[in-house]
Amino acid sequence: MAGAGAYNLLLETIKQTGKIGIAKISIRSKSSLAAIRVVENCLFLETMYFPDEIRSLSQVPNLPPVTIVNEKELSMAKALVEQLSEKFDPEKYTDDYRLALTELIEQKMAEESIDIVSSPAAEGRSNIIDLLATLQARLDATKMPSSASCCQVPE
Repeated sequence: MAGAGAYNLLLETIKQTGKIGIAKISIRSKSSLAAIRVVENCLFLETMYFPDEIRSLSQVPNLPPVTIVNEKELSMAKALVEQLSEKFDPEKYTDDYRLALTELIEQKMAEESIDIVSSPAAEGRSNIIDLLATLQARLDATKMPSSASCCQVPE
């Protein structure tokens, strides 16, 4: 599998250092921050918000300054949550948009005789990257000059 070495190296590095990776990604033409972390020996990517997208609590309208809850009501609410709680089953949820789109595509294909042509595989391309050279270049780029003070952060 192409990229298996780089994937495994990133996985082990994050696992052994106890760090997470932060990345800037684009999904559907929107830039987002993302955290890359290890969950059960797998890399997970979770989107995050940019700081300007997060409203401070002081800016949230109608937020009560103090939470006052009736203990009897709270006890009943907690009992209801416990009673209705069940193990998460992802099979219970469907992507209705995708199902409708697939159905529409199948209808269109049945109505018209569409010739589906697959594109030829790219020949002669190589996605092989010298991982060690790439890592070394990245390390060299982030090293602080020897004359730098201990408190400066490289850009």
